[in-house]
Amino acid sequence: ISHRGAPALVWALTVVPSTHTLEGEPEEILVSGDSRGIVCLWDPEHATSLGTSGGEFRIEGLVGDITSLATTSDGTAVFVGAANGGVGALRRIADDPYSWATHRARLLHATDVRCMCQHGRKIVVGGLDGRL
Repeated sequence: ISHRGAPALVWALTVVPSTHTLEGEPEEILVSGDSRGIVCLWDPEHATSLGTSGGEFRIEGLVGDITSLATTSDGTAVFVGAANGGVGALRRIADDPYSWATHRARLLHATDVRCMCQHGRKIVVGGLDGRL
C-alpha cells in the first residue's frame, strides 16, 4: 500500500460483513491497519479503497503502528489497537458501507495492544503489559 507516498507495513487485517447488499456494494469490507497509523477500508473483490476519504482513517489518540483490529459480529464497528496502548473505533454511519466515523482512542495499556476479539457485547483487548 505504498501508492500514496511512504511505504507501509500492514500489521493487522479483519473482514467486516456487509449489513446489506444493494446493487454495486461490496458483500464484505477488508480493513487493514498499518505502520503509518492509518486504518484503510477496501473492497476485496475489486482491490480498491472505499469511502469519500479514500478509505483511509486516522483515529485521534492513536500513536504509532496499528497493531490489531476486531470487528463486531453485526459489522457496524471496527475496534483499532495501536502501539501506544490506545484503542479507538470506526463506526458505520446510517448503515452505509461507504461512510464511517472515527471515535477517539482511550489508553487502555501501557504499551502495544496485540490482540482483540468480541466476546458477547464486549471487546476483549490484550497488550504487551500482560493485562486484558
